[in-house]
Amino acid sequence: MNKTARLLTCNTPSPITGRIYPKDVMEKAVEDYQATIDDGRAFGELDNPNSPPISLDHISHRITKMFFEDDILYVDLEMLDTPAGQDLSRLLEVGAARLTPVMTGHVSDDGIVKDITIEKTNFIPGEPNVEEKQ
Repeated sequence: MNKTARLLTCNTPSPITGRIYPKDVMEKAVEDYQATIDDGRAFGELDNPNSPPISLDHISHRITKMFFEDDILYVDLEMLDTPAGQDLSRLLEVGAARLTPVMTGHVSDDGIVKDITIEKTNFIPGEPNVEEKQ
């Protein structure tokens, strides 16, 4: 099952962290992550484990594309036929999960992200940001 998710809005404070992700910083992060996507290794998890490495017990989806529309970063993703992927599909059916990025980098004292690396994406409980891919 293929889906599209709105991952984040650049140049606007994040409703979750309050951080501001400048578009030029995010464009570089997406460019750097593109090889992982192209190699088919952009896996993500159900839940939000504390460490960047992917846990095989939690793999639920794979990112197949990242793209911008204006200041909004979207991802296309493929749901995987794993136990976590099956659980995630059921959660999405009832509107109980949202996709979030897991990133490492540097943030200034005023909350502006200076550089960032995309590590993976995770689904967590929350307002859904995913729709069927057209």
